[in-house]
Amino acid sequence: MDGKKVTFDNYQGNFYFGTSFGISVSAPILKDNICYYRLNSFGQWYPSPSVLTARVRLSKWLEGAHPDELDATMEDSLESNKLLSYYQVNQVETISPQRDLTEEQLPDPLFSTRKFEPLDIYVSRNENRFSFYAFNRGYFPYQLKLNFSNILNLHPLITEKEYVVYPGRKQLLILDVVDRDVQNYHYDLEISEDIGDPELIAQDSFVYLTPVKKILLNGDQTTGNKHSNRFYGNFQDSIFAMRRGIITAIPGKLDDLDRIGGQNSLEILHGDGSVAVYTGIDSASITFEPGASVFSGDFLGQIDKEGFVDVQVFKIEAREKLVLMPVRFYLGYGRIGNATESIPGLLDYPEEILYRELSDRERRKKVH
Repeated sequence: MDGKKVTFDNYQGNFYFGTSFGISVSAPILKDNICYYRLNSFGQWYPSPSVLTARVRLSKWLEGAHPDELDATMEDSLESNKLLSYYQVNQVETISPQRDLTEEQLPDPLFSTRKFEPLDIYVSRNENRFSFYAFNRGYFPYQLKLNFSNILNLHPLITEKEYVVYPGRKQLLILDVVDRDVQNYHYDLEISEDIGDPELIAQDSFVYLTPVKKILLNGDQTTGNKHSNRFYGNFQDSIFAMRRGIITAIPGKLDDLDRIGGQNSLEILHGDGSVAVYTGIDSASITFEPGASVFSGDFLGQIDKEGFVDVQVFKIEAREKLVLMPVRFYLGYGRIGNATESIPGLLDYPEEILYRELSDRERRKKVH
């Protein structure tokens, strides 16, 4: 394209019997496009619950380009038969909390960016059996709802099924052909998704480690919300994980991710579904990639030149809404709360705090 190499993924698979195309169930795409199918050459046409697509990923040198430049690039590519297919998704902007907002000005927190089509739905056929699978390509669990209608010659007669899909592949359900001598079978399917696992309950009473061991000043002050916590330190002071979890975003990595904070945030999903957002970490000091597991007290990186680290903890509610949670810290010598003044010396993270989320086997490995 334009004399440069670009990477692309031709999205293929055995999704719909009789085809080897990829499918999309993205709501913005389905709003503007519709596909039809029929079960034989002379049969009735049915509206498809998905759209046949080929997914093309443009390399980063095109990101941020003006739409007119993208259009021109695509026209050139079409003339040279290098671009297989293209569709433009209607993007919805969300507002994330900024450091300079007052508490009264803060909107309801939302994810600042969302992963594009985090769930892939697959249907495979083995003789007269259809198996449905979901593949979660992100780091967060997702709620998935399948609504079936107009089921013909298939069993069981399902109307609605709900699942929670964690990262990776999950088998959903199986439909069997009832009368194998009749080739006419049919179903309509509507799919909806929401981020998070509704069965997880974020723990308001959880006691977190402080992200720094040397507290010069903290005032429960600063980012425009009474539950925000800012810890001051020196440039290149170490920052530690406040709790065990999975890294879902790191500073400077603008990949296709679910992210709460801005591009300079490091974010960790905890086992109870809450998410910690760290800002003020020098991106050059980070050795983890998204998807890595961290334990309480693990080194995350170093304080950047601004000289402080902000930490916020959110719980995820329905329809992507985030609720900012109060955070209680272990302050040493059995004290728990918010550090409101400088603490002399270095905080010590005791084993009962460091290892409380570990299994016995993990604890033995940590100790030895």
